[in-house]
Amino acid sequence: MDVKFFYNPELNESLTVRPDGRITLQLVNDVVAAGLTPEELTRNLTKAYTPELTNPRIAVIVKTSIMERVFVDGEVFRAGLVNLVGPTTVLQAISQAGGMKDSAKAGDVLLVRKAADNSTQVMRLDLKKLRHGDPSEDILLRPNDIVYVPKSTIANVNTWIDMYIRKNVPLPVGIGYDLSR
Repeated sequence: MDVKFFYNPELNESLTVRPDGRITLQLVNDVVAAGLTPEELTRNLTKAYTPELTNPRIAVIVKTSIMERVFVDGEVFRAGLVNLVGPTTVLQAISQAGGMKDSAKAGDVLLVRKAADNSTQVMRLDLKKLRHGDPSEDILLRPNDIVYVPKSTIANVNTWIDMYIRKNVPLPVGIGYDLSR
């Protein structure tokens, strides 16, 4: 974000909100910025600078919003952050993460969301219904949602076999033929 001072341009700064939700400015030090609208932060900064400046006129300009993202994890090709640019559905976010792997369980996708009371909601979505023309499971995402695409049952079995049998049991694997007979 940019903080601009109309009558004191020497105080203008480009800032990033720290993980603790604060920004550090000249003359007033740390100020809480997370969770505030630009207008609310402008009011708070004006109040903080009033003892330091005569008639402080300040504008807060948000360049990018770090809150407008979702997290996509599990059986997708590029797990990680997906930026929300306009209304985005679960399937669109999965597509931005490279799509589902063959090992994905599309009928049991999890959407984890923080509710207004700060509790956690978990919704199970059956994205296989989309193949049959039912868009009801492809809901709109909100900032900071987590979309988790689990492994299919057979993928879990294959992982178990690989971990507990192939890597731990010293058995020769393969078929041999004696062609000299």
